[in-house]
Amino acid sequence: MIVILAYLAAIAVAETLGIYLNVIMGVIAELILIIILVIHFSYRRSIPYQRVLPVLLLAPLLHILSVTLPTPQIPKIYWYALVGTLF
Repeated sequence: MIVILAYLAAIAVAETLGIYLNVIMGVIAELILIIILVIHFSYRRSIPYQRVLPVLLLAPLLHILSVTLPTPQIPKIYWYALVGTLF
């Protein structure tokens, strides 16, 4: 349970970096977090929270896709729905 809360806190910090400091720093932090989550999921086989790790990948991946999606003519309210359909 502590590991899941630590990952959720790391996702929140990465989102905060992207919002308040710099979008590129937030994307880099989320990429690092995605790499760590994939490595943790692939190397640990018999942990009770293993099924949660791929779900935790979705939040940073969705944010990276929404930031990098080049759609200036589409209103921002529809960006997440568009990314969700592409994802």
